[in-house]
Amino acid sequence: MVLHVTTTAPARGVAGKSPHEGGSGSPWPGWVDLLAAVPLFRSLPKRHLRRVARLAHLRWYADGWTVARAGTPGDAFYTILDGRALVRTSDGHTRALEPGAFFGELALLDDAPRTATVTSSGGLTVARLARADFAGLLREEPAIGLGLARGLAGVVRDVEAGGERGPAAPRRPDHERLASGGLSGGTDGASDEATSTLGTTEGLLALIARVPLFEALNRRHLRRVLRLAEPRSYAADETVVRAGLRGEAFYVVLAGRARVQRADGHRHGLGPGDFFGELALLDDAPRSATVTAEDEITTLRIGRPAFAKLLRDEPTIAVGLARGLAAIVRDQGPAETEGEPPALRKSA
Repeated sequence: MVLHVTTTAPARGVAGKSPHEGGSGSPWPGWVDLLAAVPLFRSLPKRHLRRVARLAHLRWYADGWTVARAGTPGDAFYTILDGRALVRTSDGHTRALEPGAFFGELALLDDAPRTATVTSSGGLTVARLARADFAGLLREEPAIGLGLARGLAGVVRDVEAGGERGPAAPRRPDHERLASGGLSGGTDGASDEATSTLGTTEGLLALIARVPLFEALNRRHLRRVLRLAEPRSYAADETVVRAGLRGEAFYVVLAGRARVQRADGHRHGLGPGDFFGELALLDDAPRSATVTAEDEITTLRIGRPAFAKLLRDEPTIAVGLARGLAAIVRDQGPAETEGEPPALRKSA
């Protein structure tokens, strides 16, 4: 999407000189509203948007100066306020960006290499948010992380719904690392089956750590997530989740097999160690597939209400979720949206 803001841009830099930087504090009109349209920020309340907006600095680039270079670690998010930029990808694709376009938002969460070079074309004024400043804000107010995670969950859903790529093949854990033993915290007979299938708490932690949503969480946070899990069994041919209904839980298969049927006709199977429904921990979007037990299965189930309470109690976990989702977005590849070149979406 290309958004337009009205701003009084300072004089542009002089050719041959380094970029000139102005002060922060959102001194230009329309900046908070523009931020609200960026997918990463679209779930933030106004109060948090204003805090993010105050981190921005104005920068001016003379004609031909490089704003971001492919292959270098990303360290900032940019929005074009005045002028024009050119994007060049490694495959030779070139595209122009006009005022209101943005790029680099995922660089606020990690330092993955840029996949495109962005240069000024005729002079350029941008609002720049540095990752170091943003990280400081997240330390001061980690509750912002939940809004970021929800925004990125929406990006993941948008990419999958748009057919940019098929659903990810289910990830399987290394079963040899999961020793036999007991499931700590089990409360009913189903926990005994879970115990004999996937083993110790250490084994279950290893499994949870491989879920992309949780990959950026530290060990203490993973333990808190695992303590929310409850064993739940399903009889053969019983429906676990149904396409079109609101998601309310995340599941890991501990024993048995299940089949997945998507609305587009895609089918695949699930076995011990596979998982599904993790985005339902962040929103109640409709399920995109029906999952049915092929034979009797045992799952670990984490419900959204319990998970939401955990995030309220320890909001720093949400920051880790946002970083995990940023990696998922990069792995999915470009998300095609009007005015956002594929290279920028992936290099964000």
